[in-house]
Order: sequence, then structure tokens, then C-alpha cells
Amino acid sequence: MTQTEMLNTSNIDDRTRPGDFEILVVEDNPVAAGLVKELLELLRYRVRVATTGANALEEIRSRQAHLLLIDWHLPDMTGVELFKTARELDPDCTAIMMSVDKSTEILLQSLDAGAEDFLEKPLALGELSARLQNILESVKYRSQERALTHELTLKKEMLSRYFSADILDTILRGEMKNQSGGKTIFATILVFDLRNSTGLAESMGALPFAEFLNPIIVDLMDLVTDQGGSVARLTGDGLIALFTRDAQQLSARSALDCGVRIEAYFKSVRESGIDQYTDQLAYGIGIASGVVFTGNIGTHQRLDFTIVGDTLDRAARLESLTKKLQIPVLSDNPTVRISGSEHPRYAALKARVKGRDLTIFGLKNTQPNVQH
Repeated sequence: MTQTEMLNTSNIDDRTRPGDFEILVVEDNPVAAGLVKELLELLRYRVRVATTGANALEEIRSRQAHLLLIDWHLPDMTGVELFKTARELDPDCTAIMMSVDKSTEILLQSLDAGAEDFLEKPLALGELSARLQNILESVKYRSQERALTHELTLKKEMLSRYFSADILDTILRGEMKNQSGGKTIFATILVFDLRNSTGLAESMGALPFAEFLNPIIVDLMDLVTDQGGSVARLTGDGLIALFTRDAQQLSARSALDCGVRIEAYFKSVRESGIDQYTDQLAYGIGIASGVVFTGNIGTHQRLDFTIVGDTLDRAARLESLTKKLQIPVLSDNPTVRISGSEHPRYAALKARVKGRDLTIFGLKNTQPNVQH
């Protein structure tokens, strides 16, 4: 167990209480070691004693101490050598060096090795108490900082599966409101739906289908975030992704590229033949750009992030149209236009959408979707 883990498992409040800390005294003179142990126990610290460097390393491997109080002159190694080896076992290791020799060379070597302090022997109770209080206070706060950083890193890794880097930074800066409300923004929306999920679930059974579907959805989420998008909502056998890059052109281009990468992903899965059901996989993607409302709806008891607007409806209609046209990825005209130039993988075509003849774009050179 490392020093950080020890402190995190202790019930430590804002006060530095001596009883919360264990000190390993490394002193080859049994009489001096006993006196130092008595001094520390008088200050209410928990104490262990080692008389050689090798013995100290055994103690450290067995259970790390919060602080090492090391005599410079040991029979089998110097105090600095011991401390450096201890640091290899636990990078968070903290030490105070002590010696009757107060030469500048020994002092500098101790501090250069990373020791927190250097004490001249014999030790004075008042000075020892003050030094330990200050150093262990710093040890505690550094450990808490590392624990919080580790926790934040884990949460950031988890959230990165759902949100793009820019939205994630907004959340971590506390700029994402924790109450109902939102804002109107320009975005590119990608709507994905897996075809024949009901039929696959009936053929495979509910649990095998869930085990079959989950890695696919995880891979799709990774593809979205890799392209700078955020997964705004999971829809059971599909998802809605939001692209809100710094520039509208980047958002549109990223969504179009994401459609290409998803098509390549499903082509690879089908060709792998790793499962008897992979050749039955079919999907539809609709991509549209425009103004949408994004924000939280609900109460303080339950908030849900939502997207509302004609852009989302248009992306959903295009996704539905992919089944009729047998083209797995369709984009509206504004997305391709905003992207800066016609995408080399998308071709223009005419289609009737809500009673209107419109120019849309379909992904070229794709495998036909499975008919169901």
C-alpha cells in the first residue's frame, strides 16, 4: 500500500492528528533508536524501528510509513541510498534525514535526494515536534491533492466517452448549469439507428443480444468522440451525436467524416465474420446542420440533457430515408455546403422529403444495407 492510499483510507479531517501517522525510525544505535521512539510516542505518533537499511526496506515492503526518519550513517548503506531505494518502492515516500555530522555536503546531498528536512542529533523535542507537524501537514495535503487528481482523471476518462473535448472542458470548469435551461446554438447533428434490432433480439435472446450490441455501441461512441463529437443521447439501439466545434465548417466536416468512419467500421465487422449475426448488421445515419436548442430539462430531482429543433428532426428524417434509398449515410445540403467543399465520399442526389424535392447527399461506394 502506498503512502497516498494509506492517507486516503484514514479518517483524516482538516487537523493533522499525530495518531493518524506512522513514522519509521531508521537508526543503527539501539539506545538512540529507543530514545527517538520514546520522543515520537510522547508526541503521540505511531512508531516502528529499523536498525539497518536492509531491515528498513523489509519494513517498507511490508507496510509503508507516512514518514521515514533516517540516520545518515547506517552500517550497510547511507541514509540517502536507503531513501532513493524507498522512493523506487513508493514515489510518494517522504523522509527527514538526521545526523551528528552537520557538514554542508551531507545537508546538500540529503536535500538534493528529495528529503523534506535535515535534523542535527541529538534531537530536541520542541524542534522535532514543530518540524514533524509542518512536514506531515504538507504530506497530508499532497496526498489529498493526488487523490483528487486521480479521481478527476477517472471521471474525465468516463465522461470523455460521452462528450467531446470542448464540452468536457465546459463541464469541468463548472460552466454547465445544473438546473433546467439551455441555449440556442449552431450544430451538426448525426442520428444513428441499428436496423433489425428487434429481429436480432428475438433470434439471439435478450441477454446475448445485449452482449452483442454493447461493444458495437461503445465502438460507435469512440468513433464519435474521436471526430470531435459528443454523444448527446443513447436511444437503445442507436444514438444521437452533437458536433459543436469552434467553427461551423469543422463541425460539419467532422460529422461527415464520422459517417465515413462508421461505414468503414461496419464493413470491417461484416467482413470479419466473427459472429453468425454480423452479416445481418444494417444501419442508417442521417446528418443535418442548423440551429438547435441544447440544455437541461426537468427538475432538480432529475435533469436530462436534450436537443430540440428542426435540425434534429431533419437528421432523423434522413436517417429514416436511408432504408428506402438503400444508402446507409445521408446528409442534408447545408452540412455539405458548410463543410467548405463537396466531400469526396458524398454524392448529390434528389429525394422527396416531407413533400418537397430536395438535394441531399449520400455516401458513395457503400455496401447495400441488409434488407429486413
